[in-house]
Amino acid sequence: VRADLNKEFKEVEKQRKEVKEKVLAPYMQFEMIYKEYISEKYRSADNDLKKKIDTVESELKAKKEQEVKDYFEEYKTTNNIDFITYEQARINVTLSASMKSLKEQAKQFIDKIADDLKLIETQQHKAEILVEYKQTLNISNAITTVMNRFEAIEEEKKKQEKLRENELQKIAE
Repeated sequence: VRADLNKEFKEVEKQRKEVKEKVLAPYMQFEMIYKEYISEKYRSADNDLKKKIDTVESELKAKKEQEVKDYFEEYKTTNNIDFITYEQARINVTLSASMKSLKEQAKQFIDKIADDLKLIETQQHKAEILVEYKQTLNISNAITTVMNRFEAIEEEKKKQEKLRENELQKIAE
C-alpha cells in the first residue's frame, strides 16, 4: 500500500510541476519583456540623470569653492599675510552652505591669524616665535616653544660659565 501511495504521489507531483510550468510560462515571458522594455530603460534613464546631476552639482560646488578661494586670497592680501594657504583654513564647501557663511569662515580664519601676528609683535623674541608660528599656526605653542628654548639656552650658558669658573679656580689653586 505504501509503495502504491508513493507511486501515486510521484505522479501527482509530476503533474503539479507541469501545471506550474504551464501557468508560470506566460508570467515568465511577461517578466522577460518587462525587464527588457521597462525596468532596464528606467534604470538606464535614472543612471544617466544621476551622472548629469552629479556633474552639475560638481560644477556648482567648484564655482562656489573658487569664489571662496578668491575671497580668501583677496582678504589675506588685504591683511598682508603671505604664509597661509586656503587649504589650511579647512573650509568645507557644500551646495547647501551659504556663500555668506563660507566667506565668514575664511574671514574668521584670517582674522585669527592677524590677531596672532599682532600678539607676536609684542613678544621679546618675535622673529623666532613667528618662525615657530608659521609651522603650526598655534600661537600659544609657538610662544611656549621659543620661551622654553631660550630658557634652556640660558641655563646651558650658565652651566658652561660655571664650568669655566671651576676650571679657572682649579688652575689658580
